[in-house]
Amino acid sequence: MHTEAEKLEPAGRYISPQVIAERLGRPNYAPEQDLFIVEMDGDIIGYMDVAPELTIGRVILDCWVQLEHRRRGLAAKLLSYAINRAQELGAKVAHVNIMEDNVVAKSVLS
Repeated sequence: MHTEAEKLEPAGRYISPQVIAERLGRPNYAPEQDLFIVEMDGDIIGYMDVAPELTIGRVILDCWVQLEHRRRGLAAKLLSYAINRAQELGAKVAHVNIMEDNVVAKSVLS
């Protein structure tokens, strides 16, 4: 799986099967409702993960789009689904971590 992830993301972003299993088992997390996936020809080319932290009224968003499919509005569309889900959950805040030099992500979020 690590080799496949490296092919998908040249920047080296990799999530191990163990981390995926831990994320799927988080409290208040329902992958059927909190994980949005974009597929093309049977391959995952992007996702948005909505991690509820309802005791403090927020969700944490994690987004990834395959390099060659970026700048096509996929992240913006995924963000709209995530915002709708956050509102359904009653979250008041959405927390997103982005790299300081990620101008595109900043523009999607502003």
